[in-house]
Amino acid sequence: MVTERKPAGVGLETWIERQIREAQERGEFEACGRASSEAEVRRILGEVNARIEDAIRRPMSGPPLNLMPFDVEHVVAVWRASR
Repeated sequence: MVTERKPAGVGLETWIERQIREAQERGEFEACGRASSEAEVRRILGEVNARIEDAIRRPMSGPPLNLMPFDVEHVVAVWRASR
C-alpha cells in the first residue's frame, strides 16, 4: 500500500518505480489471484480503485498517471474462470 509522500530531491519517476517494485515484492499485485472469495476480490478492487481515483483527482507535477480504475466485473469473471 502506497502511503508515504515523495521525498524532496527524489525524481517523481524514480519514486513511483520504487513504490511499484516494493508493492510487487510484497505480492500486492497478486492479491486478487489469491483471494478466496468473490467478496474478497471485490473488496480488494474497491480499495485499489479508490486509490487510483484519488491519485487521478490530485494535481501532480510530471507526466500523467495514465491509470484507469479496474473493471470489477471483468476481473471477477477472470477470477471465477481461474478457479
